[in-house]
Amino acid sequence: YLLILALSSPKIARLAIATQLIFLILFWFTPRLHKEDWRSLVGELSLKPDTTVAMPSRAQIAPLRYYEFERNVIEPSREAIIGGEVYYVKYVEDLFDPQRLGQENFAKSGYTNTRQVVYPGIQVDIYEKN
Repeated sequence: YLLILALSSPKIARLAIATQLIFLILFWFTPRLHKEDWRSLVGELSLKPDTTVAMPSRAQIAPLRYYEFERNVIEPSREAIIGGEVYYVKYVEDLFDPQRLGQENFAKSGYTNTRQVVYPGIQVDIYEKN
């Protein structure tokens, strides 16, 4: 549409380009507008080295690795849950654990969902041992 506006009038074209640039800058510098905020999640997890991190599938840990998250990630639907506090990153849970076996395993292992933290595009349930 910018090309069509540029052909109509240089004044309108400059206005359209300036408006486009303003909206792009607002998007780039406003994290809540981004799809998923993995950086903030990894930043918080790095401050808590004694916590266990769980995801519905280890196939989805690429964003954690991108931000240099080095700890092991467990898959609660297939593995035993070890540790005191567990951060369960529910990213794409509907795809990899539609029967919610991971959440059942938390309950069977004596864990309770104590609170929930939401980052843009990512929900994290925090479980603690009873």
